[in-house]
Amino acid sequence: MNRELIMVWDEMRQFAFDPLVTIGAHTTGHYALSKLDTVTARRQMAVNIARIEAELDRACHNCSFPCGDELACGPREF
Repeated sequence: MNRELIMVWDEMRQFAFDPLVTIGAHTTGHYALSKLDTVTARRQMAVNIARIEAELDRACHNCSFPCGDELACGPREF
């Protein structure tokens, strides 16, 4: 992993103040959510949302799914 390419929370906080920026959630483990049971999939999203909200002190309304193929997520995840 190349640490120079990853933002730290202080950088994210500065970035998040820009009115043209939206910070969205992801997951904690980058799994294809459709492959997980409902409880685990929900926890993957909820933990990440809670962390972003705590670190940035603002609501998180968006989520980007970790895998881009059509089988990685479905109606349940949306």
